[in-house]
Amino acid sequence: MKYILFFLTSFVFIAPLAAQEQTGGIFYPDCGPAKTPAITMELDSHIRITVFKPSLAPDEAYRTLAQVFEGEEASMKVEMCDAAMKECKPVEGILTAYKDDGEAIEAALEYFDGTETQGDSESIEGHTQYFKIQRDKNRAAPTCP
Repeated sequence: MKYILFFLTSFVFIAPLAAQEQTGGIFYPDCGPAKTPAITMELDSHIRITVFKPSLAPDEAYRTLAQVFEGEEASMKVEMCDAAMKECKPVEGILTAYKDDGEAIEAALEYFDGTETQGDSESIEGHTQYFKIQRDKNRAAPTCP
């Protein structure tokens, strides 16, 4: 009986993890809007994220302009693109980095595209994507002036 209870309890906690949306993709060095080194990530779900830093710090949050706290500046931009990654429209978002070792990035992106749901009385819940992506080794790092 003890083992059955353990099994059922484990299943209750594992099921929500399996329901999380996870995607893959690539990342590569890029230049940010201020012509400083940046990182661009292209997810298989047709989302492009450019963080205005040369690498991501674990447990750090990066935000678009509408998501920053008072006194902060935007540290990234997020775009939803077509299947060819050509026609893109900006959306708001918050990126939380878990790992960046130069070869792979693991992070979560919460983004707001106008189809959000109301959470509690004071919050709006966006869409969340968890991803593990690899560095695109075919792209050379650009020279940012």
